[in-house]
Amino acid sequence: MLYLDMNLAENIRKYRKAAGLTQTQLADKLGITQYAITNYERGISNPSAEKIPELAKFLGVLIQDLYGAGSSAPIKIEASQAKNSRDRKMRKIFEELPPTDQRALLKQAQALRIQKANSARKKSRS
Repeated sequence: MLYLDMNLAENIRKYRKAAGLTQTQLADKLGITQYAITNYERGISNPSAEKIPELAKFLGVLIQDLYGAGSSAPIKIEASQAKNSRDRKMRKIFEELPPTDQRALLKQAQALRIQKANSARKKSRS
């Protein structure tokens, strides 16, 4: 069950960012506090069963996407979020990939980020 909960937490954050929403903006749409969104994204608490359909609607995804069950819908990233030419190039390449490859690439990037964070913590301890 923990795996699904962490998937849910990570996916809420991922899809919120892909939708270009802050935690506060999403909380306002759902009629809850920004603190609740923070707890969802950290896996500290889960949205109520009543909030899940609303959450999916505001994030522009299917309910099963929130739980990591996948879908054929590609992840769209707004071009206006691009900060520089490298960012635009990466987004273009990403959006040209089929949805299953997009999800695989996101998982790899998340794994790399975790690996780097763990490595940095080990160095700071020594």
